This record gives sequence, structure tokens and C-alpha cells, in this order.
Amino acid sequence: MPASSTFGKGLGQCIPIVDNSETTIKLARPFAVPLDETSHVAIVGNKMETVVFNNTFSDASVAVQLYSQCYGMIVDGNRSERTGGMYGIGWGGDFWDKGQGRKSYKFTMCCFNQFLNNDLSQGFSYEQYWYVGGVLGVHIAKFEKGPPAVLGIGNVVRNNRLRDNNVAGSMGGDPHSLKIVAPDKEVGYSCRDTLIEGNTIADTLRALAVDPFHRDTLLRNNRIERAVQPLRDNGINTWIHPAERLGYQIQAIKWLLGERVNLGDIEREAGRLSAEPATAPGLVERCSRVREQLWAAVARCQPQGTTPEIAAVLVGLRYEFAPSASLASGKAGKSEIAVAIRTETWSPEIGVTCALQPVPGWQINNADAKPVPPFTVVSFKSLVTAPAENEIKKFPVRLTATLAGVPLTFVDRVEISGRDLTEWMVIGPFANTSGSVPDTNSCPAEVKLDLGAEYPSLSGLVRWQPVALRNKSLDLSKLCGGSENATALAVACLRADKAVPVELSVSCQGGLQLWLRERLVATVVKGGKRIRLDLQEGDNILLCKSSVKSDARWGFGIQFKDLSLDDRAHVRLVPASELKTVKGLMPPPAKPKRAGSQ
Repeated sequence: MPASSTFGKGLGQCIPIVDNSETTIKLARPFAVPLDETSHVAIVGNKMETVVFNNTFSDASVAVQLYSQCYGMIVDGNRSERTGGMYGIGWGGDFWDKGQGRKSYKFTMCCFNQFLNNDLSQGFSYEQYWYVGGVLGVHIAKFEKGPPAVLGIGNVVRNNRLRDNNVAGSMGGDPHSLKIVAPDKEVGYSCRDTLIEGNTIADTLRALAVDPFHRDTLLRNNRIERAVQPLRDNGINTWIHPAERLGYQIQAIKWLLGERVNLGDIEREAGRLSAEPATAPGLVERCSRVREQLWAAVARCQPQGTTPEIAAVLVGLRYEFAPSASLASGKAGKSEIAVAIRTETWSPEIGVTCALQPVPGWQINNADAKPVPPFTVVSFKSLVTAPAENEIKKFPVRLTATLAGVPLTFVDRVEISGRDLTEWMVIGPFANTSGSVPDTNSCPAEVKLDLGAEYPSLSGLVRWQPVALRNKSLDLSKLCGGSENATALAVACLRADKAVPVELSVSCQGGLQLWLRERLVATVVKGGKRIRLDLQEGDNILLCKSSVKSDARWGFGIQFKDLSLDDRAHVRLVPASELKTVKGLMPPPAKPKRAGSQ
């Protein structure tokens, strides 16, 4: 077990411990750079100075994963096919431990590891953080608890070959979110001094990535072909030749637009700039002027509007739509659609307007234009009034960004097909006789669904009660009480005008089981899950069984999304007040009496 300096003077040193008492430890050698009162030291079990060489990995969630304090490891000459990639992890915080059924604190650094001469193809990731493809490099998952610490230092990603949905970089956090989650304020960054050079990357959505609060990453001489976004750079003080960044942008525009855009003069000027040293006077400004020419060339080529991918390539512009929760009710009335926009740390300041386009029956009041500084989230809110018959799933929107006086429009659509499941019939609390979460034994009301019956429960005789929520959160601790070892049932009905696929987004506290048309489709324990289901034409009954073991918050929420390919919604919620009339939930008809019987 070593002592690792994690912050302050002497950062990044790792010395084995050879002896210890209750109050002191003895190191194999002194720290090369002496520590002082600013220094922090972690004593954590680790893996050091191991070589992973010349292996072949395929069809796995990950090929090589370095965690639990990896220091000085070499991953060299390996082959990966259809895996989540090869990477080292740094993290510090409370993580859910499935084995123990609770959160526990975990801490690990990723320092001075090397990924060399590896070959990665057909990147595929199964439940590896937020990525769907393969990852090569360092990944700082999160740091949210404990003394200040830098979790990644001095890692090298060199001379690797990546293709078919793989990305190399210095990464951490959700790559899809615009939210900027800052590390410990005393540190100011989470990872530093990563070297990424000489890699060949092709046929991928994103080739290189430097994520927020990764400091002093050096990128050089990486060869990229056929990448939608060659480089996403949100790092602090990323070192890259300005003309190399410009070359990536020209290459991507040529690949995305093809012969529709003529970039001959721009390419030649970028080539001349790339021959100059990175420190040449005025080089950054001259590259910026060529980028403005590239922007103007795209605007001339596509005057009616271009794609969001072009915006990301040229100025690092990304955006997220956030329709108000009231739109998820599907009901008429006033609401809003917010758009959050952010560029990258290197980006020029741009002006942006965001305008929802007219839709029959809707009233729209768009926000005014705003400046968007680099690496700053700027929000636009459009006020909307939905009509009584609200069946659209996507709202057309036009974003116009202006750089050096030249406007460029991006056309997209806001997804508003997500609907909260707000109409329920609920009954409980029953005894959780198995003591498990979810309850593995059947309670009386689930043996045969009868919304007109009453049953003995932990609180006496109970009946099904209609519940119409304002949002998707069904709080059973309020409806049924926070009893220990309890179970409750909830029933909803999705009415489809044709056979249609849907996605359910489920979150719960406690345990939850879901049945659709009497078939168990999902089990969720204290967390979330997305489930794809096929609805049949007509009524589709959804039964949810929620269980809890101790007196705590108890409940769940479900949102459904119509996945049909057209723009009209085909699924409706049956109101709670009408659920008793749904076939399959109606009380059985009374048997006719025989003549003369009493």
C-alpha cells in the first residue's frame, strides 16, 4: 500500500509504505519534492507499475479498465473489438453499492498511466457511464466528497488506432449535458497534464474529447478521418496548435457538406498557417479570421439553414431543450419551452436568437437575441399556449448564431412527446410479507384486479382510490403512510389508437415491479430505468407494485414517450375517474339469480 500526494506541494508522488505503527508510517524512500502544510496525502490500496500487453478483447463491457488507485501502468499493443474501450478511472464520493444495498465512499486516482499502440474497433459500451461507444484514455467520474484532491495526473494516450465509434481523450462527467459541474473550489480542476498524440481515429461521431476542468491537456499530431465532430474541447488551457484545430474544422465541414461548399482558398491558407510554430506572433488571431471565412462559406452554401453538427464543429455550440413539465400533462394552457445554449472554452463570443416556429392552434412568444460568451450557459425561454387538442410530438425551432456579422441558421425540433403518467388508481398499504424489495409475495388486490372491491390492509379495510397528479411523482408515503415492510398497488391505462412502440422512463424509491397486459416487464430497485414496450391498439393496462422495507420516502414516477415515426401522438392516458370503466378493471358482473331463489 502506498502514500499518494493528492493536492498541494509535491502533487502526484506515490511512495510504497514499508512499515507503520498506530500513529506513523514509514516510506520506502523520501518524497522527491518535500511536502508542506498545503499537501494532502491519501493512503489507499493500489495497483502499480503493471504492463497489460498484446491481448485481444472482444464482446465485453470494457477491454482494460484501470481503477482503485492505478499508478504507472502501461497498456500497450492490445486489440479491442466491440467493447467499451480502455481507460483509467478517477473518482471520489459516495457510490451505490449493489452488494451492500447502500452507498459507500470510494476514492481512486489515475496517474502516470500510458495507453500505447492499441487497436480499437467497433466501439460498444453496455452501461458504462454515459457513453454508448468505446473510450480510450482517462475518465474522471466525479469528485463530490472529501478533502481537495486532483484525481488524474500525467496520463499518456499515444500512437493508438481507433475506428468505428471510439473516442480518445481526457474525459469526465456526462458528455451529453451542458451543465457545468465544477470540482472542489480549492483545487479548481479535476485532472491535469494529459498527453494525447499520434493517434489515428476514423469513422466516429466524436474523435477527441477534453472535458470541463481538465487542465493543460496537450493535443498534437492526431490524424482524424470521417468524424462528425473531430474535437470537443471544454478543457482549461488546452495546448493545441491553432491551425491544427482549424484543420479539424475544415476537414469536418468538407466531410459533412461535400461538394456543396468550396473551401479551396481557406484550405490553402490553413495549410500555410499550420507550417508556422504554435508561438508565432498573431497566429491565434489569423486562424480566427480564417475560421470566420469558413463560417461565411457555410452560410453562403446553406442559406436556408444547416445542422446542429455544423454549429458544434465551427464554434463548439451545443444546446438543450427543456419543455416545461406542464407540457407533459398533454393539457391545454400556458407553458414554456426553455433552450439552454453553451459553447466551449476556446470559442469566440457569438450572438444567438432562438425562435419556435408557428404551429396551428399554438400561441408563441419568443425571447430576444442574447450574446453567448465562451463556456457560459445562456437560457432562452419561449412562452407558449397549448390548444385543447395537443397532439404534436415535436416543435420546429430555428436558432440563428451570428459571428463577425454573418448569421448562420440551424434548424431543429423540440421533442415534447414525453408525457407524465399522472392518472392512477391506488390501493394500500398491504403487508410486505416477504420482507424483500420489491415484495416477492402476492398481496390480495393483485391476485385479480377489481377496482370495485375492498381488501384488508395494514390500515384496515381499503378500496382503490383515484389519484390525478400534477406531475409524474406518486408519493406513496403520503397516500399510504410510511409503514415498515409495506406494499401498495397502482394501476394506469395507456389508450393507443394504433399499435405503437413507447419508452417508459421509470424512477423509484423502494422497489417497483411493472406489468403490462399481465406480463412482468421490469423490476427497479431504488433508482431508474428506461423500458421499451410495444402497445397494442386499444387499452393497455399497466400495473405497478411498489414495496418498502423501512419508514422512509416511498413512491415512484413514470413518463412515457410515443416512439412512432410520425409527428402526431397516438397514445392517451385514461383519466383516473374513468379507469373503473376499462375492460379488465371493471368488477365482474353479478351472476343472475335462479327463479324462486332468495
